[in-house]
Order: sequence, then structure tokens, then C-alpha cells
Amino acid sequence: MNECNIARDLIPLQEEGLLSSDSVEFIRQHASRCPACSAILDRAAQGLPELNPRDAEAEKKRIRQALRRDRWKTAGKTLLAVLILMIPMVFYTFLTLREWGYFYPIEATYPSPDGSQILELVEPEHLFNPSDGYLIRFRLPKGYLNRYPTIWTAIEPHWAPDNTHLLLITDSPEDGPQIRIVDTTVMLTQGGTWEIPGMSENLIPVLTDLCKSAAHKTNVWTDISFSFSRWEENSELIVFRYETDLGQSGQITYHWPTQTLADLPW
Repeated sequence: MNECNIARDLIPLQEEGLLSSDSVEFIRQHASRCPACSAILDRAAQGLPELNPRDAEAEKKRIRQALRRDRWKTAGKTLLAVLILMIPMVFYTFLTLREWGYFYPIEATYPSPDGSQILELVEPEHLFNPSDGYLIRFRLPKGYLNRYPTIWTAIEPHWAPDNTHLLLITDSPEDGPQIRIVDTTVMLTQGGTWEIPGMSENLIPVLTDLCKSAAHKTNVWTDISFSFSRWEENSELIVFRYETDLGQSGQITYHWPTQTLADLPW
């Protein structure tokens, strides 16, 4: 006995209300097991004409293709939305990395005497604040990298014998000449910033005032310039060369933790 033929013969009668409850139950149970008859029953319930098996299969195929197209459209829209959101993030990341000198060669490196820390100079085309300055980066050996950049137009680094303190001599049109001491033990334990942590204020005014005081306020000169000579072995004394605007020159030894002159040139 072909249940499909019986069910399909009974379905039109069911829609007209001419079947007994047993016949209706037979159609329901058969439709739950037979997708083809279930589709015919659904179409009859919607008042649509009956499809033959071949048309029913074609209708199923059309529905599957439509669903597949909808899925692809949804996936495409989702991907497009993700890409649109990612574009500014990627662009910002590129600008930030370029700002930090990732895409420019290292101009020069200055390792500490024991090689435990390395200062890198990068001369980038500075995007956010065009400048001819250097990008200063510090890093540890073995690939572990910490960057603490700032921009200056010139730099002259000198490591102290203790391998942790660094004298930086810089010059810029905005700030003029500066002499700074960096405590890299502080710098390497803090987060990256556009200003180098652990860096002292400009020492030139301090050195100038100390020289004026040492000269017993007989300031026959009006300007004085300093240049680095050497660190002493205790990493606290720094020898500077000085020259006044009157042509006087000599050396002074500066005791930087206490900001005093260790010995006087006069």
C-alpha cells in the first residue's frame, strides 16, 4: 500500500472538511514522516495548487538557493562592516608605529658600557609635529624592548660608569641648549610616555648660577657655555668644559646629586 498516494488523495478532501478524524490523523502522521507530502499539505492549507513531485523538488531547490544567497549576503555585509571599522584602527596603528620610528632605520646606537641598555636614535619624518629632531628609544638586550621617545633637534649621549645614568646634551630652536641626566633604572620600570621619566631638569641654569656664585659675583662675563668632558668613576662627578663670551675657558667638576661644584676653576 502506497501511503503517499492515499494521503495525496485525501488532502483535498480534508481541506473541504469531508474526512473523518481517523483519516485526518492518518494524513498528519504520514506528513510528519514524508517531507514531500508535508509540503503538499502546507500548500493545500495556504490554498495553493498542488505540485507534482518534480515541481515540489524544484521548489525546494529554489528555496535552498534563496536561503544560501541570503546567508552570503549577510556574511558579506558583516565582513564589510568589520572592514569599515578596522580601517581607521589600522591607519591609527600605522601612524602610531611610524611615529615611534618602526618604519625608519636606526640612525645610531649607544650601548651602556656593560651592554645592559642601549639608546637608539631614529631620525624620522615626524608626522604629528614635523621636526628635524631625533627619536630617542631605550631598549634592553635579548629582544625585550621598551621605548620612551621624545623629540630633540640634536643629541649627545654619555653613559655613566654605573651603566644606569646617562647624560644627554641636546639643542633645539624652541628650548635652546640643554644638559640633562637620565636615571634609566626609573625609566625602565615605568610605562612609555612622550617625555622620558627619570630625567632631570636642564642643568645649564644650575651650572651657570653655581659658576656665578663661585666667582664671588664678579660677573665680568654675560654668557657661558658648557660641554661634556667625562664622568668620574663614582658616577656622581661630571667634568664639564666651559667657555665664556669673553673667551675665558676651563674645566669644572659638577657633583650632580647635590648640585654643587666639586672643585672650582678659579
